[in-house]
Amino acid sequence: MPDDYSEIINNLPGNGWVKAMGLVVTRATFDEVACEWQVGEQHMQGDGIVHGRLRGVARPLTRGRTSQAWLGEIRDEAGKLVAHGTVRLLCIPDSQPLADDRS
Repeated sequence: MPDDYSEIINNLPGNGWVKAMGLVVTRATFDEVACEWQVGEQHMQGDGIVHGRLRGVARPLTRGRTSQAWLGEIRDEAGKLVAHGTVRLLCIPDSQPLADDRS
């Protein structure tokens, strides 16, 4: 298994949202995922105040058997934190039914 999965992720078929947003994954390991993108019109809010190149990094806060929590940070070209967020991911095998799915 590779140590860095970024090339695999960048070349996934059906990766439409990532490609439309112009994201490039620069590093993808079990302990960190990093990306960068040049901000364009598709990223602007109503007043158009976002500009420049941004870099994002996500690192796991917890990794359990069936769930993970990750913290993501977005920084501008000067390294200033401009956004952050957390996400909880469920790690459910395809063979396990979801909720009341008895099919």
